[in-house]
Amino acid sequence: MRQIGIALGLLLAACSDPCSLTEVQGQLDGASAGAVVTLPACRVEGELSVPAGVTLRGVAGSELASAGPRDIVVELGPGAALESVALEAGGRAGVVARGDAAIRDVTVDARHGVGLYAVGGEVTIERVAVTGPVTREDAADARWVSVVGAPSDEACAADCECEPGEVDAAEDRVCAAGRWRTWAATIGLYARDATLTLDDVTIAGMAETGVLADGARITWSGGGVRDVIGVGVLLRGGTSSLTDVTVERVVAGLRGVPSYGVIATDAHAMTSARLTVADGERFGVLMLDASAEHDALTARGNGDVAVWIGDAAGVSITGASRVEGNGFAGVVVSESRDVTLDGLTVAMTSTVRRSVGAFGVQEIGDGVQLSGNLGDVALREVRVEGNARVGLLADVTPGLSFTDVTVDASGAAFGALGGTRDAGAGEVTITSPAGWDTGITRAGAAVANDPTASGAFDAIVTALPAGVAGATGIIGPMY
Repeated sequence: MRQIGIALGLLLAACSDPCSLTEVQGQLDGASAGAVVTLPACRVEGELSVPAGVTLRGVAGSELASAGPRDIVVELGPGAALESVALEAGGRAGVVARGDAAIRDVTVDARHGVGLYAVGGEVTIERVAVTGPVTREDAADARWVSVVGAPSDEACAADCECEPGEVDAAEDRVCAAGRWRTWAATIGLYARDATLTLDDVTIAGMAETGVLADGARITWSGGGVRDVIGVGVLLRGGTSSLTDVTVERVVAGLRGVPSYGVIATDAHAMTSARLTVADGERFGVLMLDASAEHDALTARGNGDVAVWIGDAAGVSITGASRVEGNGFAGVVVSESRDVTLDGLTVAMTSTVRRSVGAFGVQEIGDGVQLSGNLGDVALREVRVEGNARVGLLADVTPGLSFTDVTVDASGAAFGALGGTRDAGAGEVTITSPAGWDTGITRAGAAVANDPTASGAFDAIVTALPAGVAGATGIIGPMY
C-alpha cells in the first residue's frame, strides 16, 4: 500500500500543470517572506495574490491575464514584488498594491479598468509600460465619448437598454445604469496616500486619465504619458518631483470638454526638471491652487494656454525654459502671488477664437498674460517674440516687476501693453500707466506699434479655466 501511495503521489505531481492558476497560487501561499516564486514561460489566467514579502518573478514568455470582468490580475501584499512579466488586464485592474511594494520590468496590456493601483506605503515602479486601447489614430472615434472602466451594478431608472453589470459578447461594452457604454482602460496609474518612486514608467492609450494621484508623494524620472483622452497627469494634494518626463498628445476627442496635459491642484507642491508638455489638443500644464518650481520646462504645440498659473502662490519657472508654438496664450498668470518667470522664452503663439464661458467668443494670440495678480509677480530675463497678437498683456497691479525683459513683434502685432482688467467683460483696457514697463525693451514692430494701442483687448480674467472642475473632480477608483 505504501508503494501504491508513493506511486500515486508521483503520478499526481507529474500530472500537475505548472501553468495553472491553482498551482501558481499554491506556490505563492507556501512561500515565506523573502522567497522568490518563478513563473514558467506560459500564460496563467485568473487572479493571483502575492503574500507579504514574497516576489513573483517571470521569465521570458511569462504571461498573466484576467479571466473575468471583475478580476484584479495581481494583488501585492505588504512588501511583495512583481517582476519580469507581461500582463493582460481585462478586468478591474492589472496590479493592485496595498502598502509597500515593488513592480519592475512589467508590461501591462490594459484593455479595461485601471493599469496600476497603489494605496498607502512606499511603492517602487521601475521600467514599466502600461498601454491602453486608445491610439493616436482613433482618439476621435465616437466609441470613446462615453466610457466606463469596470462593470457597474448601478440601477436603471427607466427605458433600460440592458441589465446593470451586463457585459456584451465581444467584451467591449458594459451596462451602466441601463445604458451600454464602451468598456475601456480609463486610468493608467492611480495612487492614493502612497509614496511612489517611478523610474522609466510610461503610460499610453488611456480613455480618461494617464496618472491620477490623491495625496501621494511622487518622484518620477524618465518616461511619461501619451495618447490619452482627457487628462494626462492629475495631481491632487501631495507632492511631486518630475525629471525628464514627457506628457504629449493628450486630446479631447469628441466629448466636448477640453483636454489637459498636467494639472496640479488642491495645494499640490510640484518640482520639475526638463518636464515637456507637448502637442495637446487644448491646455498644457496648469498650476491651480498649487506651488511649483520648474527648471527647463518645455511647453510646445498645445492648442490652448500652454502654462496656466491660477489662484497659486510660490510658482517659479527658471532655466532654459521655452513655451513655443501654442495657441491662444503661452503663459497666463491670474490671481496669483509670489510668481517668478526667470530666463523663459515665450514664442510664436498663434491666434485662436474660443468660446470662453460667460465672455462669449474671445480671439487671443498672446505670449504672456498677467491678470488680477495679488503681488510679487516678477519677470526676469524673459524673451517674448513672434506672438500673433500681443507679446505681453499686463493688468498692471502692485508688485508687478520686470528686469531685462525683451519683447519683439512683427507685422501688426504689439509687444508689451499695460492697462486695467475688466473682470466682467473679459478684457484689459489699455491705459499705459507711467513707468509700468520699466525693465522692458521693445524690438521690431513693437517699437512703432505699441504707442498706437488703445481700447480694450480680449483677456483671460479668471483664476481657473472655464469647466476645469469637471476634470479636477474625477472620482478615483476604490479597490
